[in-house]
Amino acid sequence: MNIYPDFYLDSVLNITPKFCEENKIKGLILDIDNTLIDIDKKMLEGAKDWHKSIVESGVKTIILSNSNKKEKVSKVAENLEIKDYITFARKPSKSGFIKAKERLRVKRKRNRICR
Repeated sequence: MNIYPDFYLDSVLNITPKFCEENKIKGLILDIDNTLIDIDKKMLEGAKDWHKSIVESGVKTIILSNSNKKEKVSKVAENLEIKDYITFARKPSKSGFIKAKERLRVKRKRNRICR
C-alpha cells in the first residue's frame, strides 16, 4: 500500500501554525534532505524560527530520515531544537512512519501527508 500526499507545498516553511490548526495537525514528521537542508547541507533559511513557531503553537515534531549518518541527523535536530529523530528509516516503507507516530504520541484521527 502506497502513501499519497494530501497537500503539495513548495517549502516546509509553508506549513504554518494556522495551516496546522485549520487541518487539525498535531504532529509533523519531518525529513532532512531537500526539506530542512539543501544539497550542500545548508540549513533552510528561516527554519529555526519556523520550527520555534510550530512548537509554540502546540504541534509536536520528529525527524524521520533515510540517512544512516546519525551525526548529520543529530546536528540538524540539535540546531532546530527537535528532541527526537529516527535515522535509516527506509522510506517509503511505512515502518519508520509508524515508529515516528508512536514517538510523537498524538492521537490519530486521520493522517495528512504534505509533500
